[in-house]
Amino acid sequence: LEANWLLQIEAAIEQTPQAWFVCGKTLQFAARERIDGAGDAICQGGTSLRLGNGRADGDTFNAVRATFFPSATATAFRRTFFEKADLFDETFFAYLEDVDLGLRGALAGLAGVYAPAARSYHHGSATGQAWSADMVRWITGHQLFLLAKFFPSELLLRNSWNILAAQGLWAGLALSRGQRLGWLRGLALGLRRARRARLDGKA
Repeated sequence: LEANWLLQIEAAIEQTPQAWFVCGKTLQFAARERIDGAGDAICQGGTSLRLGNGRADGDTFNAVRATFFPSATATAFRRTFFEKADLFDETFFAYLEDVDLGLRGALAGLAGVYAPAARSYHHGSATGQAWSADMVRWITGHQLFLLAKFFPSELLLRNSWNILAAQGLWAGLALSRGQRLGWLRGLALGLRRARRARLDGKA
């Protein structure tokens, strides 16, 4: 965290007292002129992304804006946010747990704010290897789990082509990184968890 990170978070809270959380700008630790993440997003096909990841920092990422999708890398939440949206879902363990939290917050109307002046630096995969088999397995499975948890049947049907395209692109990316086995294991994990989520009535 930059030395004034917490002061910038406090300033954002004072300026937007209705915000349920404040998400700062995260830059890459090894290349500090490049964005690691400016909040998260999820597309209609169910794949998620860190906004701006890998792009050069600049005016595009310097505007304060409302958001429902904080990156859990460096975000300050009100305690009452968790009382309304519940805690992180430990089923995820790693990857997309913050997207799941953001979706639950969005359904409860708990908007936050992106405050780019609160800057931090992220090592990225510091506890593991980027594009490891486990990373691909978890991301693949968790994308399908999110679809099952939050997309009702009519929305799944309406967005079926978007879902197939997005998941196909992710599969192609994983395979291009040599992670065929990781992707297949993630597919099995996701389908298993998706079925359980539907049976439990969480969707």
